[in-house]
Amino acid sequence: TGKRNYLIETCMEVSDNSGSSWNGKRILQASAAATKGPVLFFLPRNINGISLGRNALHSGFNTLEMEQNFLNNKLKTVTAYFGM
Repeated sequence: TGKRNYLIETCMEVSDNSGSSWNGKRILQASAAATKGPVLFFLPRNINGISLGRNALHSGFNTLEMEQNFLNNKLKTVTAYFGM
């Protein structure tokens, strides 16, 4: 398997199973089970925010805040804060 090309993909799914036994949904569920405090995800710029929100609710987080990170007026990444 090769690296994913994040520049070509239009939208990343949190629960994408690209050959890995761990996907974003499982990691989010494990994070919710491991801590009562807030959890932070550093994500690619083309993350599907609706899918992320749904997975946050299913994992037991009642709040989600998404922050877009820009460099030279270009969106580079997204930081998601769960349970803040």
